[in-house]
Amino acid sequence: MPPVSINFLAILVCGIIFMVIGGLWYSPLLFVKPWMKYMGLDKLTKEEMKAGQAKAIPAYIASFIGSLVTCFVLTHFVRYAGAKTVVDGAMVGLLSWLGFTAPYTLTSIMFEQKSIKLWLINSAYFLLS
Repeated sequence: MPPVSINFLAILVCGIIFMVIGGLWYSPLLFVKPWMKYMGLDKLTKEEMKAGQAKAIPAYIASFIGSLVTCFVLTHFVRYAGAKTVVDGAMVGLLSWLGFTAPYTLTSIMFEQKSIKLWLINSAYFLLS
């Protein structure tokens, strides 16, 4: 494969943006209530919620690392595809989501016997990000 020049500051900024979008996506402004319902978390007590929040730190760290890896790999896809415009880059992102993220996450939802609405919330977040 041809070498790809990487702007690591841009990767870091994209990783941060990925997390900010997630923070908004899964906030009371957007989808936290239906997401909690479809995850079966809507009946938790306040104490259980606080305990869950304390345990979420490793998940946030893993999510941030995952976002950095996603941005790094997507940079390669964009370069290998020869994308020169925002529309070209968006198409690479769409095809990457359609070919990798959407089928994998749909399979997980189906085997976990979760609602397709949960898949729509989660998958749309990955598409937007």
